[in-house]
Amino acid sequence: MSLLKRIGDRVRVIDQDWITGTVVEDLGKRLVIINDDAWDDDKLEFHVSDLELIEEDETEWNEL
Repeated sequence: MSLLKRIGDRVRVIDQDWITGTVVEDLGKRLVIINDDAWDDDKLEFHVSDLELIEEDETEWNEL
């Protein structure tokens, strides 16, 4: 799987794997995601190196 993360990719924070979301903005070395579990303030910003891609089959498993 590619290490590049693009808008629309599903990601999780490497050392905080309970934080997951979808990339909505690319700021160069930082990405903005919409947090899956947030209610009000759902946008979070992370360094690209702090995020890893979630594989499609993992996403399907988590949604079951």
